[in-house]
Amino acid sequence: MLSDVPALAYAAALLLTLAIEIPIATVGLARWYRVPAARGVPIAAAASLLTHPVVWFVLPGLLTPAIGGPGYLLVAEGFAWLVEAAIFWLATRRDPVGLLLLSLVANAASFVVGGLLRLLGLW
Repeated sequence: MLSDVPALAYAAALLLTLAIEIPIATVGLARWYRVPAARGVPIAAAASLLTHPVVWFVLPGLLTPAIGGPGYLLVAEGFAWLVEAAIFWLATRRDPVGLLLLSLVANAASFVVGGLLRLLGLW
């Protein structure tokens, strides 16, 4: 099982996150803000690549002892959502509320897929 090998579990989780969030963010940036896909893909990839290691390696040790697993999950997902929205804004200087929504949709999609995979015993 993936969870038995931490490096493999992280790599799989990162690839799953990228596979879900990059297309969503790229399409959203293109449709709503006319950001070409050639620019949207690296923006979306950078956002996930910057937040994912923090969520996996930094925040658990800082948060879980103080606020428990559910608290960590809430703060970590909020961190990823807001930081990725900020990255979208820094890269595009477009509507911050719309970019918050776009980041929320992308992050919620990867969270739900990950949760479903766990629920089905595939993760």
